[in-house]
Amino acid sequence: MQRTPTIGILGGGIAGLVSAYYLTQRAIYPNVRILLFERSTRVVGWIQSEQLGNQYDSHIFEIG
Repeated sequence: MQRTPTIGILGGGIAGLVSAYYLTQRAIYPNVRILLFERSTRVVGWIQSEQLGNQYDSHIFEIG
């Protein structure tokens, strides 16, 4: 009986997400199970966009 390989990825930043995507697209492990571990409540790491101001005068700040 063959087991499905499990790969754990630490961090849901851009590198972790790209790694998970790459592993699912490769034919090396066609039925790979991926566990993505992220400490914070959101993925994509530290990259954020924040809009400050009102509808007439607003600015977008890229935080990363």
